[in-house]
Amino acid sequence: MTTILKTTPQEVEKWLKNNDAVIVDVRENIEYKIHHIQGATNLPLSLVRLDHDHMPDHKGKRLIFQCKSGKRSQMACEKIAKEGVELKIWNLEGGIDTWISQGFAVEENQRKIIPLERQVMIAAGSIVSTGIFFGFSLHENWFWLSGFAGAGLLLGGLTGWCGMAMLLAKAPWNTKS
Repeated sequence: MTTILKTTPQEVEKWLKNNDAVIVDVRENIEYKIHHIQGATNLPLSLVRLDHDHMPDHKGKRLIFQCKSGKRSQMACEKIAKEGVELKIWNLEGGIDTWISQGFAVEENQRKIIPLERQVMIAAGSIVSTGIFFGFSLHENWFWLSGFAGAGLLLGGLTGWCGMAMLLAKAPWNTKS
């Protein structure tokens, strides 16, 4: 039976300094590229499983999952728990946002990258604006486009799953190093 435990940035920092832990960043690749905890392995939530090729070797170490705020990393812990392995795993409470707010260092990409969250806002805003513009100027059925975008945003807000973010994460400008 897998045991899911919570941890703080202070504990993680201590464990990492003592080489007692490995950290898995379950955010999308573009989010990881913007900034990440030094030494963290990027394995997006959709790919998380113990036997994945990119899962770091955690034998004899604490296995810590981390994301932006702690929600996706909790989901990653639950995915691992369903594998039925006898294991203790940790979720970094508050994710990298809390890590940064408490003054801990991150590695940052020097290339200017628009965060995925803002890319979603730009895309959704463009879709809504297009639907409204064409709804008034061409045909009222175009308003459905705005409704579709709004429904997607509502779903993302309620569930934490955003199809548009997953699609944008695979866009060429987000997959380049």
